[in-house]
Amino acid sequence: MVINLLTRVLVTALNGFTFVFLLIVAMFFATMTSPEAPLLAVLVLLSSVDALDDVARSVTGRSLIPVEKSIYRLANYVFESISGIVGMAMVLYGMLYIHYFTIPFWFGVILAGTMMVVTAIYDMFKLRYGRKVVSVRAVKYL
Repeated sequence: MVINLLTRVLVTALNGFTFVFLLIVAMFFATMTSPEAPLLAVLVLLSSVDALDDVARSVTGRSLIPVEKSIYRLANYVFESISGIVGMAMVLYGMLYIHYFTIPFWFGVILAGTMMVVTAIYDMFKLRYGRKVVSVRAVKYL
């Protein structure tokens, strides 16, 4: 019971971090001048709203977006994938720059990116298999 509560608190905190970080990335894409930047900004912004929805679902038990409908479920998979891709990019940049700038910041970037990827995979498994299958016992098989 305590481990399940700690898992829920950890996933809620990481989804909150993902929400804030994806908002920052969306603002970055919005200020770019390349032709595909507005599309990337909108996709990342919608992905941050999905992370906020995951936080609301963890805290209140109710979702802001009705996931029961198939189109919303597909959109949720796309947005979780975007979160995972941004997390993998954080890990990649952290690994590239840690050799040049040996400060603890890059270790934090690698850790935060890894956690974003893990929570994206966790949320996709939870969406696919439901709450009963994804538990502490099922996470060790990921």
